[in-house]
Parts: sequence; structure tokens; C-alpha cells
Amino acid sequence: MASQHRKKEIITEADWKSKDYTKQGRKTLIVYFSQLNPIGTLQHAKQKEDVQTVASTLYQDEVDVDIAALEQFFADIYEQRHLEVKLCRNHLASEIEEYLVTLAEDGWKYEAFYFVFLTYLQIGAHGDVQIQVYDKAVPLDFVFNRIKDLPSMALKPKIFLIQADNLRMLYPTQIVKAIPTEIEIKKIPTDADRLVILSTIPQALSPLADAVRETSLVNEPYAPQGVQPAAPRLRTSVLIRAFIKVMNDHVYRDENLLTNSTRILGEVCHLIDPLQRTPDYESYDIPLPLVTSTLTKRYFL
Repeated sequence: MASQHRKKEIITEADWKSKDYTKQGRKTLIVYFSQLNPIGTLQHAKQKEDVQTVASTLYQDEVDVDIAALEQFFADIYEQRHLEVKLCRNHLASEIEEYLVTLAEDGWKYEAFYFVFLTYLQIGAHGDVQIQVYDKAVPLDFVFNRIKDLPSMALKPKIFLIQADNLRMLYPTQIVKAIPTEIEIKKIPTDADRLVILSTIPQALSPLADAVRETSLVNEPYAPQGVQPAAPRLRTSVLIRAFIKVMNDHVYRDENLLTNSTRILGEVCHLIDPLQRTPDYESYDIPLPLVTSTLTKRYFL
């Protein structure tokens, strides 16, 4: 009875009337769904590094570089007691489904949810957007439908950061211009209290764009003598880099996430612009991430 009474009090009249998602001192749940390489091959595997954030529960674990960067970001934002992290690495579809179903009961413990998918894009037979898990590709509905309308997650922000590498984008001269029209925003479900940011720009394009930028700086007429292009190094995907940069900016830090989503897209555009200007990509429009929102209130980190 005590548990049922506690659950009923999760959503109060003040929650309904507030313009913002309320914070009541409960934890924020961060779930990483990490597919480290495309199904059936080690080619184009994600870049990995050890988590260096001591406060992270994933400290010294070797993970996708995007996770390592996000762990530092979230550790800077939240006190550890207000944060819970779950890593689902190379999970079968059935394992992911089983975990999502448990949130029907466990969701009461949290006041906000981040679902971070770091994987690969696949287009279904009917043109629908699918993402790869360990054993197969699944539509986005596979994820959304398992947590849709759960009372334990009602009126709470659910943030989806989906980095689904479109590997075809690595070979722009072999595909026609405007291929990103494959991905239609209407294919992303729109249930309440959800923000989805979906990027298909491969992680591998991030260091390429940086290399072009650094080389162009070296070749500037007034570049300092002795400046050399930086050596290749591990790089997070442009989506995660842009998300962290904008949300860490002291000017925007106090803005709500939906408002900042447009700035995140602008930062992605800035990051890929050097690559877009190269001969390989001049006839191919690198697509910006798609943003869809049904947030009913303002969400502040």
C-alpha cells in the first residue's frame, strides 16, 4: 500500500500546472544502447576508449568514445547520487526489449530519462528507419512502443539521442545527391513528453571534417610558421560533440533543451561544413540531424 501511495503522488497538481518539468530530487536515468560494429562485420567499428571520469560507474571501462564523452558531461551536470547509468552493449533485440519492459515498474524511481543509441542505420523494405542491434535491425517503434503510455514515466521528459551511422555516407561519390530523403521525419513516432534527435552522420566523418579544417588553417596565408595538421585521433560523432558543446556553453546552459536543439543543429552544421566543401561531398548534401518533439513542458538539465 505504501508503494502504491508513493506512486500516486509522483504526479501532483503542481506538476500538471507547471510550465517546466518538475524536479523532485529523484534520479535521472541514462541508458546507453551501444552497438560497437555493424552486424556481421568488424569493418567500420566504433572508436573506443576507456572512461576517464572517476565519478562514473563506467570508470575505466572501454566504451564507444561517444559514451566516454557523455559520461564526463553528465558527471559535470549531475551529482552522482542523482544519476543512474545503464550500459546495454551489443545486446540482442530480446534483451533490449526485456530491459525496457522492466521500466514499467522501475520508472517510478526517476524524474527524467535519456536513451542514447549509438549504432548503425538501416532502411527497411518500406523505407522506414531502422537501427541495428546485435542480432538484427529494428524499427524505432520497437523502442518507443515498449515505453509508450507507461504510468511510471508519464509527464516525465524522455530524451532520445540516436546516433545511427549511415555507412553509405562514407562513399558520397557512389551515391546520388539527396539520398537523405530516405529518412522521413513522419516515420518517427510522436508520443507525449519525448524529444528525439536522430543523426545519421557516421562517427568516422568527424575526424575527416576536423582534418580538412586543420589543413585549411595551415594553408591560410597568415598561418603561423611551423604549424602542421594535427595527427588523427579519436573523435566523438558530430551529434554528441555538438550536444555537449552547446549544453556546456555558459550562455545557453540555462536554456531549455528544446530551444537549444536548434543550436545543436547549428553546431553540427559548423562541424561538417569543411567536409561539405571538399570535392568528394560538393555534390552530396550531408543531412543535418532530425529533431522531433512532443515535450509538453520546458526541460532544463
